[in-house]
Amino acid sequence: MGLTTLDFIPCKLKIVGMSINKTTISQEDMHPADVIAALRKRGTSLRKIAHDNGYSHIQRVLTSPWLAAEQLVAKALDTTPQALWPSRYRNPATRALAFRQTRKIVVTMPSSRDRTAPPGTSAGARPSRTRKP
Repeated sequence: MGLTTLDFIPCKLKIVGMSINKTTISQEDMHPADVIAALRKRGTSLRKIAHDNGYSHIQRVLTSPWLAAEQLVAKALDTTPQALWPSRYRNPATRALAFRQTRKIVVTMPSSRDRTAPPGTSAGARPSRTRKP
């Protein structure tokens, strides 16, 4: 005896074990478009803040935790990162870990003198290309 459309039994469904993507924007956090609009009203942008502080870009701060970039954006808006993204600051242990990891980062860029040149060329010159017949 199989179930037919007339034998449908209504029931409640419960979703169990659903994980939340960490980059999901919380309802209490400032919306990314609002952050961008506030920066524009002050005559700046994420790109300008990034370049002024030695970053190539900081757009990721709008959707993901990034301690240094959060502080830069908050400073440009004359507020605190906690006011812009309160959900990111709920767990003090998580933020303390992020702060310790951020302070340990050392950016090193190789200088042109550190690069080794191929034999027969100078350090600044490009090696010549030869065409194969």
